Amino acid sequence: LVEINVVGCDTRIPNVFTPGDGNNLNDNFVIEGIEGFPNSELRIYNRWGNLVYQDSNYRNNWRGQNEGGNDLSEGTYYYVYLRADGEEFSGEVTILRK
Repeated sequence: LVEINVVGCDTRIPNVFTPGDGNNLNDNFVIEGIEGFPNSELRIYNRWGNLVYQDSNYRNNWRGQNEGGNDLSEGTYYYVYLRADGEEFSGEVTILRK
């Protein structure tokens, strides 16, 4: 007898979030489905292509800050999400603070 557990997991990545706007909602960049892929990597780039944030074991904890912990300006950034199974996602995310 062989038992196989299949866990369905759709990855959904937001295109906007609102860290520090005072309402404690939508403060983190939350990738739905990430819990099924530990050790997935997230990279965030500014509009000039400079890496501003990176986490090799991302756990939905980015709050729009750079590597030094300082808040990034409002605006559009670019993400690359390397899921632990080898699938890569990329796109834009906008930070709104007001």
